[in-house]
Amino acid sequence: MNTGISEAVIRKYLAEKGIAHADLGHRYLIYGIRQLTDGTFDRHSFLVWDIYESTAEEYLTKPECVERAIRASIRKSVRHDGQPSKHRTNKEFIACAADELMHGS
Repeated sequence: MNTGISEAVIRKYLAEKGIAHADLGHRYLIYGIRQLTDGTFDRHSFLVWDIYESTAEEYLTKPECVERAIRASIRKSVRHDGQPSKHRTNKEFIACAADELMHGS
């Protein structure tokens, strides 16, 4: 099931959320979000660790490094936004991104 959500659209979404393009987590988030939007994983029942593992395999790193880089990017975006109440876990952020990109905000 390919929804046709391009990398450019995901990049724009992440920029709007304050995720810096230079952050390593940015690259990992794009890959993880694409996996949800293209049907690789079920958006409603995925295990975030599966995304870390597949992303780590793609980028030749460890799942723990993927998790940490994504978490750091999300935390920086919250500080950038100035609204700490919007903090989400990695799984919440990735799932919300996929939903918003597929169904609108």
